[in-house]
This record gives sequence, C-alpha cells and structure tokens, in this order.
Amino acid sequence: MLIKRGQGLGSQLINYLIRHVTEIGFKRVSLLTVPPEVKPLYEHTVKFYEKHGFIVSKRYSEIWGSGAIEMSKNL
Repeated sequence: MLIKRGQGLGSQLINYLIRHVTEIGFKRVSLLTVPPEVKPLYEHTVKFYEKHGFIVSKRYSEIWGSGAIEMSKNL
C-alpha cells in the first residue's frame, strides 16, 4: 500500500499524540526537525507542525552537522 501526502494520516497521528500526552499530564510537546534553509523539502514538515499549533522555539547549529530547529506546543 502506497501512502501519499494529503490523506490526513500524519494529522491523525499528531492529534493522537497530543491527546495522549495531555491525558498523562504533560504541559508541552517539543520536537526537532531539519531547517528548511538547509533542506528545502522540510518546508512542508515545518508547515505541517505549524498547522498543528507548533512554533519554532529554538535553533541549534551543533546538531546533525547542518543544524536543527526545535518546535514546541504548549498543551
């Protein structure tokens, strides 16, 4: 089975994660991703997380050789 972008599966997964961590008492979710200026393909990734309420909270230059961005969402 081929899974394509736009089917809502990623949104279902992130919504489940947010519900679950909220239920067990977390107040914030953070993740790391590749900066779009390093790999333009990751612009879609950043937009996906922004659509779900995440914001860029920190930039790292020393992670993964080319840097990383941390995105966070307060619950």
